[in-house]
Amino acid sequence: MKGRRERKTQKIEAERNALPDIQILEKTAEKTAEKVAELRRVLEEACELAETARKDLEVTLNKTREIEIAEREVEQLKVDSKELRSQLGID
Repeated sequence: MKGRRERKTQKIEAERNALPDIQILEKTAEKTAEKVAELRRVLEEACELAETARKDLEVTLNKTREIEIAEREVEQLKVDSKELRSQLGID
């Protein structure tokens, strides 16, 4: 009986010694949680920057289209003016 109890006690002690240090695990978990929080903050900032860039691109594309339309109108006015001047014998 005594031998059995000693073996059991030794086994328990060996298993307990094999366990990782709880304080080290707590610190690791804490640091990991802090890192996750920082990464979330960085991700949110990156998403905001991406959204701003998307909006800026949309505005720029719209302005570019407006300019292209205006340029085509100017070219058509030039053609119309040239035709009219030709018809009137001016030039």
